[in-house]
Amino acid sequence: SGHHALRHQAGPVGYVGTFNGHAVAAAAARASLAALADGSALATLRALTARLQTGLAELGERHGVDVVAAGGGGHFQPYFTRGPVVDYRSALATNGDHYAAFARACGRRNVLVADKALLHSALSAAHTEADVDEVLAAADEAFAEIARSR
Repeated sequence: SGHHALRHQAGPVGYVGTFNGHAVAAAAARASLAALADGSALATLRALTARLQTGLAELGERHGVDVVAAGGGGHFQPYFTRGPVVDYRSALATNGDHYAAFARACGRRNVLVADKALLHSALSAAHTEADVDEVLAAADEAFAEIARSR
């Protein structure tokens, strides 16, 4: 039948979970794994993230705004500091006001990013280069605002 017990050296081990054996959740997980198997989704995420990181770095140079475009595999986070950002302590050097300007500019373009400077945002395989370009357009506006405010 469909019942399987987990066994441990010391004897039976119980387990619980909201979606254990839930047919729809299991089917969704199986379909997701099949869709991810060829690596194309991760390759897309890596390419989109690299496009975003490169664009943020170029905009920082153009506007004279210190920014470290951290992230990878779909996750991204602009830290407004000279860097490098290698741990929590160095991430704390980010300028929260500058991040807030970035988040506001994204919001004006209906782009949802993390609302706090130390929280990462993420792209998905459903996003496109045009979506990344919207984030970069928002960053361009924000970096210009930051440069003016100095």
